[in-house]
Parts: sequence; structure tokens; C-alpha cells
Amino acid sequence: MIRCSHLLILPFLAVAACSGDATPGISATPPSAAAAAIVLDADPGEATSVIDAKIDGGDGQIVVSGRIRNIVKGYAAFTLMDNEVPFCGEQCEEGCQTPWDYCCETPQKITANSLAVEARNSDGKPIATPALPELRLLDGVKVTGTLTKDEHGNYTLLAQGIYRTDRPELPDGLLWPQ
Repeated sequence: MIRCSHLLILPFLAVAACSGDATPGISATPPSAAAAAIVLDADPGEATSVIDAKIDGGDGQIVVSGRIRNIVKGYAAFTLMDNEVPFCGEQCEEGCQTPWDYCCETPQKITANSLAVEARNSDGKPIATPALPELRLLDGVKVTGTLTKDEHGNYTLLAQGIYRTDRPELPDGLLWPQ
């Protein structure tokens, strides 16, 4: 049986190619109050990598650091990519028009180094929001929450707080997707 929360994971497993199509980033529309409430004002401290979080499997509360690879439109959900994997243009192919999709990497490496992140409401459903607060693709973040693993072996970090650590600059001529 597929539960609704599993449907949100499916976009995380898809691998985009360098097609020039913009993936949604930040929106001019403000986030919902529930999504805005998960933003942390202070750095939550020491964090583990995406890879280490998946290896350790999580035990209670965890803080994981990485970069936002893609954002699930309409929800407080995104894919977190391990910081050790360079985004396109950072250390690989120059001229990539979509550096946030990590298309310079193999699909296997992307899957192994990524983690689904969802913020859920008190009913356990993903928070609906027209935008993520002050976050966009490739932002470095630390996410506090609980790591879960479903019956298929897929990990999801149930976010309770998100703190932006940095925002890289894009190469000249590239614009952040809207």
C-alpha cells in the first residue's frame, strides 16, 4: 500500500538531466505560517553529513547538514544533498545552466548522497506551503529532526527546524529559478 507521504518521496528519486528547465527555487509568494515556524534563528550546532546520517540510521533527534537539491512544489519538503558532492559548476563541467540538479554526477551517486526532508503538521501530513521561507536551491542548511526509514529502505528526515548556513553565488549569466 502506498501512503500519501510516500508519494512525496518519489520526486526525490527522479534524476533530472541538464535540460535547461528551471526547477522551482524560491517564490515571490510568502510561505505559510506553519512553514515559517520551522525556521531557526540560531545555528543548531554540530551536524552530521547526509551520508553519516544514513549509515548511522539516526537515533532520536539529529542535526544533518547539506545543500538543497530540489524543492517539492507546494510543500515544506526538499532533497538534501551531502556537502561532499560538488554541484555542477563548483568542481565539474563549466557552463551548466542548472547547477542545482547535480547532473554532472551519476544517478547512483545522487541517490546514495541525498536525503528526503519533510516538515509535517501535527496530523503527520506534510506542511502545505506556496514557498519555503528564505530558502532556495543550493542553499547550505542544517536541519534538525528525526530520521525515519520506511519498509523499502528509504530515509526521510522529519524536519522540526531549518537553519540556512550559506548561499553560494551562481556563475555569471545564471539566474535562480523562480
